[in-house]
Amino acid sequence: MEQLQKFNEMASFLKDHKTKPQPSNQFKLKMYGLYKQATLGNVSIDQPNPLDMIASAKFLAWQKLTAMDCQVAMQAYIDEALAFKAQL
Repeated sequence: MEQLQKFNEMASFLKDHKTKPQPSNQFKLKMYGLYKQATLGNVSIDQPNPLDMIASAKFLAWQKLTAMDCQVAMQAYIDEALAFKAQL
């Protein structure tokens, strides 16, 4: 299966996953960062207000992946999603 197709499939799975167990917030942030890096590349937005803890956490999760190749981030996203899916 083509990498992009598998990536989109895993993104849809995680978005639509409503049953238990729910992924941890740490896992969600990691996947957010990988998704953004895979689809948009390096951080391209200003750092949010530190008082907005959710936006700041998301920003930092993405920022720490700076310089990771988009294809590598995409494959890491797929691998992490498959590992989560296998635990269900």
